[in-house]
Amino acid sequence: MNHVLYLINRMMLHDNTFYWHRQQINFAMREILG
Repeated sequence: MNHVLYLINRMMLHDNTFYWHRQQINFAMREILG
C-alpha cells in the first residue's frame, strides 16, 4: 500500500515539475519572440 502511494506521489511530483518547466519555457519563448 505504501509503495503504491509512493509511486503515485512520485508521478504527481513529476507532473508538477514538468508543468512548471513548460510554463518557464513558454515564458522564455514569449520573451525571445515578443
